[in-house]
Amino acid sequence: MRSFLAFLLVANPAFAQEATSDIPPPLPEMGSPAPGTPPVEPKPPTSKALERYQDCFQKMIDAGASDNAFMKKCLGIANTEKKAAKQAPPTLDAAKPAKAGVPGIRDCYQKLLADTKDLGVTPEGHVEPTASVKPDGTVASVSFQTTAMTDAKLLACVRDKIKSWTFPKSKAEGPVDVALSFRLSTKPPRTAVAALAGGYPKVVLPAKAELPPADVLAVFKKNAPKVRGCYNDQLKRKPGTTGKVGASLEVDADGKAQNVTLRELGAADDAFDDTFRDCLVKELKRWRYPKPQGGAPVPVVYPPFIFAPKTGKEPQKAP
Repeated sequence: MRSFLAFLLVANPAFAQEATSDIPPPLPEMGSPAPGTPPVEPKPPTSKALERYQDCFQKMIDAGASDNAFMKKCLGIANTEKKAAKQAPPTLDAAKPAKAGVPGIRDCYQKLLADTKDLGVTPEGHVEPTASVKPDGTVASVSFQTTAMTDAKLLACVRDKIKSWTFPKSKAEGPVDVALSFRLSTKPPRTAVAALAGGYPKVVLPAKAELPPADVLAVFKKNAPKVRGCYNDQLKRKPGTTGKVGASLEVDADGKAQNVTLRELGAADDAFDDTFRDCLVKELKRWRYPKPQGGAPVPVVYPPFIFAPKTGKEPQKAP
């Protein structure tokens, strides 16, 4: 699953009040300054710079892209990031534990044959369980496809057997489904035979979770002004506080924000107090996103909020 880095946070009129939080300045040119060259403070973004950001961000949305390279190319900034080597998707070797588990499935079937002996029937057919295997190789749950073999005791026995299996550890970020199919038959005199059906086990990797950049931007534009209240309260406790605070979070399967973390940039360690941080985290956790496509969680990384009191006026209470 991939992170979404929103390079452009469109300015909202609500921020142009006593407690302001603006978009970050344009990205600097890559490279090292010449020896002896004094550091240059970034200039505030001009209207043309903002228009350029907006244009590039819209192009990124139209192209369905969400990576740093696209924005840097659009803005004319040299891209010095090394391309990550393409890695094969994580796989799981499920054949060995499945084959080793066949005798246990046969024992479950033998019990069914014993229970139905006096009924004058010989139940035969397939049983098709699907095991949800966690990255550590343990089985989280077992479900069944609708098959001819629907005896409750048989299915319960098969479920217990499979849940005791241990699969190899995988590099998947979440559970991996392993589809199984066992062919159950008999041989004289009423002896149980169990075997894996051809082509099984089948490993089904989880779908890659995605959240469209346009959706992330829409959520930000709608909710970002609400963080002004946290900053106004901070100014009452410590007038003149300034700094930048970045935020990272994950969007779960229901579109809720979780695992919110903050990072302070360009400010003293004690610039913002714990009350402000707690307020900001609580506010970000209230934001609701569309449900991710293909699963969750999806990481979202925002560039810093820039907090600075508006000169010449006292902060007013946030609405």
